Amino acid sequence: MRWMVRPLSIAKIVMCACGWSSVLLAGACHAQEAQAAGAQAAGAQATAPVFTLKVYTNLVQIPTLVLDHERQPLPRIDYRRFQLSLDGGKLFAPTNVRMEGDDPLDIAILLDVTGSQKHLISGFAEAAGQLAANSLHPQDHVSIYALGCNLVRSAKGMPVASEPVRAAVENALETPTLNKSSDPPTPCGKNVYLWGAVTQLIKEMNDATGRRVILLVSAGVDNGTAITWQDLHQFAAANGVAIFGLNDGWSPPAVLGRHAPENPLTALCESTGGIVLETWRNDLNKPLQRWIGLLRGRYVVEFPRPQGLGLATGAHDIEVSIKRDGLAFTTLAGVSVTLPDPKITSDPNYVPSQQGSDIPVGNRRSQH
Repeated sequence: MRWMVRPLSIAKIVMCACGWSSVLLAGACHAQEAQAAGAQAAGAQATAPVFTLKVYTNLVQIPTLVLDHERQPLPRIDYRRFQLSLDGGKLFAPTNVRMEGDDPLDIAILLDVTGSQKHLISGFAEAAGQLAANSLHPQDHVSIYALGCNLVRSAKGMPVASEPVRAAVENALETPTLNKSSDPPTPCGKNVYLWGAVTQLIKEMNDATGRRVILLVSAGVDNGTAITWQDLHQFAAANGVAIFGLNDGWSPPAVLGRHAPENPLTALCESTGGIVLETWRNDLNKPLQRWIGLLRGRYVVEFPRPQGLGLATGAHDIEVSIKRDGLAFTTLAGVSVTLPDPKITSDPNYVPSQQGSDIPVGNRRSQH
């Protein structure tokens, strides 16, 4: 399956070398201090030079969910079995693979009250409180939304705590404007603007610093937005957002018809780094715990950004596969990588890195 990398303008960190914590630079700092002390003891008036260290991001990290062909977890995979391909190029090994583990999460939960999942949503507040207490960590953040006639947000980037999360869900569902289109209230019609609502969530996650994840408690019906699920897939990939779904397995009749090739919600989730979780009971604790377990169990696949002209501006395909397991299901969250700024690389003091110079890049550019 194919996933996008969207390069952005280069990011840089400027700091004094003596403020850096590496052993080598710290040693250099100590040498400068000793030299300065000797000069002062000898009565020298010269001032020691101040150096500036410029650091440029060069590492690509791909959060990768690896499951079996039935979308169930696999035993821990030997990291040496991971392999990548860029734009259909030759396979190469990542420089590092690690479990996501306790990396900070920025989670947005959208409760779609317009369709068939109201029986799950009615008990979601208590389950969300339990999720915050038992599965989330202090470094995680949660945003809560509900979609009816309008999109309602009751919390944005709130620190994780059981009671505030539970209250935020209740507040979203009890908002007077959720199912009213005007004041005085009038019926808001039968159109559902799900993909437009998810687009707004992604926009509001722009300043999130953790790994970005959306959970849609919804059957995946959209019959009013001009945005297609393919458009949404592209936008989510460009912003590094993995989308998961949660419902009771019900699909709209149009999806079940023989002329419909796929379930849009399933296609959206599995093309952005997630899956659709199903539960047939009102007890939401287990599927929510499984969801967080899947996130913690993702593999973060790392490799250096290709050098030279191998990676041009625009969308690119990344493929991650597992050696000797053709049935493994892998889905990747989208990422953005930086490209060198010519103004920086033309600086006579710029020291080019050779890391990534051997990464092969094919010529099959993404069609998304």
